[in-house]
Amino acid sequence: MAFYEAYPTSEPNDYAQQVYAKLATFLDQLKHFKNVAQQDGLVSLIWDIYNTTGYLDYVGGMPGGYQRQTNLHALYERAADYEKNGFKGLFRYFVFIERMQAHDKDLATASPATAEDKVQVMTIHGSKGLQFPVVFLNDIGKKFNDQDLKGNYIFNDHLGIGISYLNTETREVSDPLQKEAVKAVTKNAFLSEEMRKLYVAMTRAEQQLYLVGKITSSKNKPFDAQTQILTWQSKTTAGSLQLPVATRKSAQNYLSWIGPAISRHPLVMAKFGDSQAFAELAHDQAKFDVTFYDNAKLTQMMGEQQPDELSPNEWLKQLAATVPDKVPEADRITDLMTYQYPHQAATHTTAYQSVSEIKWLFDDPDNVQLGNYSLLDADQVIKPSRYTQSSLAAPTFISGNGKSAPSPTDVGTATHMLLQQINLSKTPTEASVAALRDNLVKQGIILANVADQIDLSGVLKFYQTSVGKRVLANSQQTYREVPFSLLMKAKNVFKNFADGDQRILIHGIIDGYVITEDGVYLFDYKTDHLSSKVGVETIVDRYRGQLKLYDVALSNLLKQPIAAKYLYLLADNQLVTVQ
Repeated sequence: MAFYEAYPTSEPNDYAQQVYAKLATFLDQLKHFKNVAQQDGLVSLIWDIYNTTGYLDYVGGMPGGYQRQTNLHALYERAADYEKNGFKGLFRYFVFIERMQAHDKDLATASPATAEDKVQVMTIHGSKGLQFPVVFLNDIGKKFNDQDLKGNYIFNDHLGIGISYLNTETREVSDPLQKEAVKAVTKNAFLSEEMRKLYVAMTRAEQQLYLVGKITSSKNKPFDAQTQILTWQSKTTAGSLQLPVATRKSAQNYLSWIGPAISRHPLVMAKFGDSQAFAELAHDQAKFDVTFYDNAKLTQMMGEQQPDELSPNEWLKQLAATVPDKVPEADRITDLMTYQYPHQAATHTTAYQSVSEIKWLFDDPDNVQLGNYSLLDADQVIKPSRYTQSSLAAPTFISGNGKSAPSPTDVGTATHMLLQQINLSKTPTEASVAALRDNLVKQGIILANVADQIDLSGVLKFYQTSVGKRVLANSQQTYREVPFSLLMKAKNVFKNFADGDQRILIHGIIDGYVITEDGVYLFDYKTDHLSSKVGVETIVDRYRGQLKLYDVALSNLLKQPIAAKYLYLLADNQLVTVQ
């Protein structure tokens, strides 16, 4: 809101104009919706939101769009019922919905209306509460997804976790009794849930139910239907309708339960020539048929196709011949189905970039002006997530609670922090810097073992340099830890950006700068360790692009050029000018 209110008096730019236009549209819609809610009521408000935003059409194009639209219509209808009962107000309706959800009442997924000339494909869960004249339950031979029962650990809501045991000497992994107990209970619950799902699926049919599954036979033996029936019958118990516990628990799919259950029925025995009788089902009135198909039988059936029956390809050709050459809206439909997003390159990266990701573009001060640098490939820099810090602080039980030897990086970071906290209104002394260090330890910002390793004399040496003297002489014009944002054209950073107006936002933090009568001086602290292989020039080359980027951002911010840029190397207490 601060941006929206200050915009009319601010300096105009393209980005601000676009943001302001979107905010204005949003606030106008919000004001309109408030008026509708106050004057016309809840039902009118919901339908007006659907029409104004096009949200009802939008969800229709998403996965499960028909169900999503049904849910939105259900929300509208429930609002109408709410107002018919004499209740008014949007806030009260929200309270009503929350109470209904808290008690798990009447807010289940709405069931979409079904048409008589329509084939619906849905999951078993999605079919709950629905009934159809004919139901196909496909792929009942597919193996259950039992991945939760595998692996080195198993979770259970009641028993907790069962973990495999690793013998560190022999490197052998075994499952202790605890894990076996958790696995057994979890598997029983898993199979019980699959049985409930099977019951739901089979009871959706009103007239006919087709169970379709695949049976895998041995490669060395051809499939034999009677042998399969005998195999199923061997998994049952004489005199008991219920399948044995072993059969139920060893099931790998729905067919492992269905096959043995129907194999004892008189209709199956009569068809496949088994003489075994099962008295409990002798008078059962169920009517069903079991048919096995193999590749040879399917091929034979295709060859027996009647002459007057068309193959699928012939039927499509005949249908195409009856369609007029010019179908209304055909061109528009084709355009929609073949639409290509014009800014595809923008989807492979983010509009927000940190300094460290693109600093190399500025290694040469003339690169951006001359355009003689290699652009970044957007596909190579996309990141799944971002962090405000490259690493997290070590827990106290690992760091020794401030008692163990700290790493050089920890000492450098603490020194950097100390420099940012020093009072510049007076010349710092070893006593004042030590007092500040002790205060940071007391506040828990710096660990005691790290504080002991800070070179206080090295900190004071910074203020003996030319930049440090300028800082002390111009303390009121010295700024430290300055965040900045910089807009750059995306085509100057990434490849394949055809739209020249697309921009990215670069964000960073400048350690400090001081404004004097003879210009602006920028400085940055670095904790890099010097060695025989990593010298001063190596570190300068490493951060040259970053300092140049700071130069561009700061000069844009202050509307004046930067007189000089410096790196202060904390490891060597050395001030280096960066050209």
